[in-house]
Amino acid sequence: MPKVTEEHRAARRRQIMRAAWVCFARNGFHATSMADVIGESGLSAGAVYGYFRNKEDLIQQAAEATVGSIGDPVARDLAALDPPDLGRAVVIAVEHATSFLVEEGFDKSPVAVQAFGEALRSPALLALVHGAHSAIRTELTSVARRAQQQGLLAADADPEHVGAAMFGLLPGLLIQRAILGVDTQDYCDGIRALVGLPAHPAPPA
Repeated sequence: MPKVTEEHRAARRRQIMRAAWVCFARNGFHATSMADVIGESGLSAGAVYGYFRNKEDLIQQAAEATVGSIGDPVARDLAALDPPDLGRAVVIAVEHATSFLVEEGFDKSPVAVQAFGEALRSPALLALVHGAHSAIRTELTSVARRAQQQGLLAADADPEHVGAAMFGLLPGLLIQRAILGVDTQDYCDGIRALVGLPAHPAPPA
């Protein structure tokens, strides 16, 4: 019997996870059954259960692959931002998170939004979401602090409060993408206008 390679296992795992994202985005976490995911994946039940124990495991992994993995890459980009432009910092966070959540034309924003709500009942998900968000919010606060030191933010402003307000624009976009179909570029142009930056140039045709 031929040996199953790590590449094959990784591809199967991605196939199942994508099926779960599709089902969760369509019907929500609780209305989706393992049978739904198995049917969407095109694999046998044994193949799916060979990678994921149950639906709770799938939900946790789906959340980790959406919300949970965003924090560190965004935080790195924000830490390298120079000069510490507040508007640009928010745009970086929003654009980076959105590009991460769109995979092969499939938008995982609805899954990310559900993960926020599910975190209110699941300690494991709460820890996951809290960790990812804390990394981004900490760096946004750092940008605000550096901006204040360079005279780009009012001296009496509290960088912690500014960082919290800046961070709020990120889940705000995800909710609006999932529910209202708001375009990320339009949203970023709105942020730029709000803070007095020029609109982002349109991409070449």
